[in-house]
Amino acid sequence: MVAVSDPLRPERCVVRRRINVPSNKPEKFTELRESIHKYGLEQKLIIYNGNADGTKDPWRLLDGRNRRKALKELGVEITVGMVEAFEGTYADAKAKVYALNFARRQLSAKEQRDVIKNELDEQGGLEAITAKRTSARQIAKIVGCSHNTVGKVIEELQNPKELAKFKEWKTAWNKDLTEEQRLEFVRENAVDLRDLLSM
Repeated sequence: MVAVSDPLRPERCVVRRRINVPSNKPEKFTELRESIHKYGLEQKLIIYNGNADGTKDPWRLLDGRNRRKALKELGVEITVGMVEAFEGTYADAKAKVYALNFARRQLSAKEQRDVIKNELDEQGGLEAITAKRTSARQIAKIVGCSHNTVGKVIEELQNPKELAKFKEWKTAWNKDLTEEQRLEFVRENAVDLRDLLSM
């Protein structure tokens, strides 16, 4: 981390194109705001101006959007002393955000899956896994979780529950249903089936 020079206006740091980590739940935000009101800002806001392609942009908030929101609600002016600039690559910045957030609060299994899915999308989606441009281990290293957890998310994306249900239904249709049951299904759904077949 490097100190932020005076010419930088912290209040102008934009909160956009942030690395996607779930927001605090309302009750946790209230606790954070009350803590800042009582004890002051104990952890600086972290800003960054790098991009994935190595170019630089205006400074933006890398970590601390809830602290920033609490400060604004409390009417506290954000000063240069409350901010640190992160130096490093875009991958380093992402790893920093994930490490800070995973260490600071317990993400639910769904929140963790959402973080992994977002990172997977940024890496090129399932096609990137299939084409070996990235791996579960690489994504796990960036996100800060086990590669087994990433593997489970990839498996869910490759074999969604809806697809599994459809496969079960097809098996039942072909093996388990009698001719009378199939005929009953076709009669009950004749209008929809005709519409689908005419597409």
